[in-house]
Amino acid sequence: MLDKWDYCPRKLFVLKSKKLEHAIGHSAPGSTALLSYLTDLTLPADHPARADVLKLIHKMETTDWAALVHASNAWPFALEDLLITE
Repeated sequence: MLDKWDYCPRKLFVLKSKKLEHAIGHSAPGSTALLSYLTDLTLPADHPARADVLKLIHKMETTDWAALVHASNAWPFALEDLLITE
């Protein structure tokens, strides 16, 4: 999971002045599907898996990043090779 915590902010850093809903598609092919995980209306508004997708990337807080990592981990088509080398 640590690799995903590294990957998500790194991929979105270059789009830090964009809203999450517009930037998320640049993190992986088909990753706009993650928006449905982050905005799931069946979950309470304060649920850790929900995030404000209208927030700018550079304004995201730890809870927003945690929701994004949680959503990418739950996504069945998540990338296995995150292109992280030692």
